[in-house]
Amino acid sequence: MPAFTNRVSSRDSKSVNPEEPQNVKELPEKAKYTISEMARINGISRQTLIYYDKNRIFQPDLVGENGYRYYSPQSIPFLREICFLKSIGISLKDINSHVYTRNFDSAIDFLTVQKADLENEILDLRKKCASLTNRLNVYKKAGIYKDTALKPFIEHFPERKICFFPWNTTDMNRTVLHLALMQAWTELERYGLYVENGWGAMLHSRNLASGDLIREAGGYANLPLDCEVDEGMEGIITIPEGDFACMSKYGMPYEIKYIYYLVDWIEKNDYEIIGDIYDECFLDQTFYDKDYEVDFCQIQIPIRKKNS
Repeated sequence: MPAFTNRVSSRDSKSVNPEEPQNVKELPEKAKYTISEMARINGISRQTLIYYDKNRIFQPDLVGENGYRYYSPQSIPFLREICFLKSIGISLKDINSHVYTRNFDSAIDFLTVQKADLENEILDLRKKCASLTNRLNVYKKAGIYKDTALKPFIEHFPERKICFFPWNTTDMNRTVLHLALMQAWTELERYGLYVENGWGAMLHSRNLASGDLIREAGGYANLPLDCEVDEGMEGIITIPEGDFACMSKYGMPYEIKYIYYLVDWIEKNDYEIIGDIYDECFLDQTFYDKDYEVDFCQIQIPIRKKNS
């Protein structure tokens, strides 16, 4: 008869057959348990125990001539431990290498490392959750602004930071637009930041008079509002807090006719421009439909009352 290996198994997500008794107290105390009984005791499936046996993770005390697997009561604590470790997210590989060599000190060290890894995962999940919330807010804003397309209004924005990369051409098309955006996107991801707050184009107001707004313009991605900017990050620009003349529109960021429409409104309402122009994209090509095959964006121009 093969000797018991004291190998450890783990809890599996598969449920036990509901037609089989689940109450551990129904199992008799005896010298050995069948694979089905051991599975019920630990709340795992027979298939899990078969897998662990084949992969030398947790093996039976003996295998009968008929091929049936049998487990001793002394094996229950080992399987119980692996069930616990796997239930908190530790991999079978790590469990297998730990259980056979562990002592009191190594068990503490092992769990300390696993706890630190889990805490890092939690931080990352919180970042992802915040990113989803911010992206949802962008889409919700788009739903509101779609009803006010081509209707200028004034909105106050807090200080913001963007990662800007120039287009380096005046012969604009969607390819140039996408490539500049991806430069900014990649730069943020290089520092572990998610691009969830939207993106767009920045155009210099100093070129309004010449009509050559595309010159020196480029694409940008918004940084999360509460993030700390690393000194090594490229293309970081701070947009000061203040009032902005805004107008939503269906059109690409390099279609400057909409900008001049808003500039005309600014002048007629006795405001002056005090900074560069931002064309924030809310809905990009992934939202195109039969009615619109252009981006849905919002032009934002910092302003103040004249003589204020």
